[in-house]
Amino acid sequence: MVAACLKPGASISALALSQGMNPNVVHRWLREYERQGLHDVNAMGASQSKASALVGEFVPLPLLTTASKNKTTTIEVELRKGDLYLNVRWPADLSAEFATWAAALLR
Repeated sequence: MVAACLKPGASISALALSQGMNPNVVHRWLREYERQGLHDVNAMGASQSKASALVGEFVPLPLLTTASKNKTTTIEVELRKGDLYLNVRWPADLSAEFATWAAALLR
């Protein structure tokens, strides 16, 4: 994309939009190329970023959960049908059973 934009008479906006991209992103790539030599324009096919070499390899991180293993996460639902008004707390691991119960109640 950067190489195509550097050609004489190229419209950056037209090229970006033809690829479904925001022209501002391509303008940023051009600035990065001009300032730091990023986005190799001699690469075959899609441009490759020299910045990716600086970042290093992917490092998986454990997901943090808000619920501790000792606590049961609950579903909290407010149900209304006519004069019936219920606030229900139900264990999240039994959500399928809650759906069956609530459907039968609201029929």
